[in-house]
Amino acid sequence: MSKQKGSDLVRERFYRVFLEHNLKLTRPRRALIEHLMAKKGWHFQAEDLLRELNEKSPGVASRATVYRTLDLLVDSEVLTRTRVHENSYRYELADVEGHHHHMVDIRTGRVLEFTGDEELHRMLDRICAEQGFKEHYHVLEVYGEFEQAQQSGEDVPLHDPGQLGN
Repeated sequence: MSKQKGSDLVRERFYRVFLEHNLKLTRPRRALIEHLMAKKGWHFQAEDLLRELNEKSPGVASRATVYRTLDLLVDSEVLTRTRVHENSYRYELADVEGHHHHMVDIRTGRVLEFTGDEELHRMLDRICAEQGFKEHYHVLEVYGEFEQAQQSGEDVPLHDPGQLGN
């Protein structure tokens, strides 16, 4: 799938959510959508998004608008939410082009994407079959600490959208 086609699909998904919920596509919502489209692969916290939106266009978005819109987009499966601490979450665009999993650093909140290999998916299929369970989808989040952070005692950058695997 071309990069442009993928972007068009994601943008269409955003707009469809607002139409389905009879919500106007206001200036703050358009700004939020365009900001997220420009940062594909970005794992962000709501406050990061709010700050960046208002740095770009002062006063464009309120905290309430950002949080309500994020909740709507998660419920509509346009965004995914990953817990990084007890009451802290990171968001990202839901995958249009492929499935991936997350490693979450419990100390820094850094999220690293990785793709599951065939062995992992075969194991999940086998476990589901043994239990008579039909999987619709799965989410795998592995929590721990990256060695770099453990050894140096320093925080690893939170916005590293690095990926492992293929």
